[in-house]
Amino acid sequence: MKKRLSILSPDCRNCGVLISALLFVLHCSAGTPADVAIERSGAIEKGDLKSYASDVCQIGSATLQRKQIEWIGLAAVDLTPPALKDSTDDEAYLRDGSVRTGHLIEINSVEVALQAHALKRANVAWIHLSDVAPAPSLSPSPSPNLSGNCTFWVGQVKSEESGKRGSIAEPGKYVTKTIYHVVLREETPTPGTHAELLDGRSVNVHEIRLINAGSLVEGKEDESVTGPQSYYHTMGYGYARVFNPGSNFGSVGFLNITEAGKRLEYRFTMEADFGTLFPTTTHGVRGTPPQPYDFDSHHGFLMVGIGHREDPQVPRRVSADGRVMEGNYTVRDAEGAPAEKTFWKLRATTASCGSPPHLDAPGRAMEEDLSTFPIEDLGL
Repeated sequence: MKKRLSILSPDCRNCGVLISALLFVLHCSAGTPADVAIERSGAIEKGDLKSYASDVCQIGSATLQRKQIEWIGLAAVDLTPPALKDSTDDEAYLRDGSVRTGHLIEINSVEVALQAHALKRANVAWIHLSDVAPAPSLSPSPSPNLSGNCTFWVGQVKSEESGKRGSIAEPGKYVTKTIYHVVLREETPTPGTHAELLDGRSVNVHEIRLINAGSLVEGKEDESVTGPQSYYHTMGYGYARVFNPGSNFGSVGFLNITEAGKRLEYRFTMEADFGTLFPTTTHGVRGTPPQPYDFDSHHGFLMVGIGHREDPQVPRRVSADGRVMEGNYTVRDAEGAPAEKTFWKLRATTASCGSPPHLDAPGRAMEEDLSTFPIEDLGL
């Protein structure tokens, strides 16, 4: 049985973590490091952290509320948390020394999800839980009726932007890639109908809002410029959860459905949450004499429109008897070269309105050529 260790003496409140750490070492057996939760009282729970969701942590045989926890260590070698950088918000301390800030949403077997970051669990060493009340969440808005089933659209939207950088003397290029792993929920049709022209005839349709219900976004940046005396190369990759239900008054877009229930046309825009960025690193040489330099920065994810915005076809037609959204388009620059390529494929599936299909964190960076668009088969 796993033991709960605590420091009960009121005279030893300040040394609780230190003594608990010593007891932790004495009680730990050899082998894989255990997960730990250090409580604000100085008590320690150790064992497998099965889950953290809705401000409840399941670790070992214990169930802890968020307000009880100060630190969570994942596969903790010892009980020495890193120096705290910001006590006003939750922080995830990665094994590479970097820090991600944002309210802790979830921990599962593969992922640590913060308000604006989705991190691989294996890369996270410690998480500090702030005792400051978080800002209002941008979690997807619930369905008006969480009982029963809803139709969800699940799949991928991929986009790539490319172009020139620098000058004639110092030519360069850039490629920015973004993949949205999409989960959209259909909302109840709006009352009343309006006429749409379909294949040369007028059809009365209802408009259904499409609500983001747990999508993920990946991004990759690759930029380089080379000159006679200088050059630089910037690269970066990252991913995050999309919590905003949609920037179009709470939705990502709309789908038209006939009075008989057939899905006809759609338009939507995928967009990362405001302020969500991924890290980049630049290596270069400049100056006289040339000197190497490095610096870290951040880059944003692409906003991708389907059936409007840059898409030349407005709106898009649903295929496969109303069960598949699929297509692609290319935007060219002034010289006729491809400047943006976008591909997508989503399938309709039915699930409980309150339990949308869950997407795990991506397992690898994007290395494929988007022109081939190898969409994963989601088995839907």
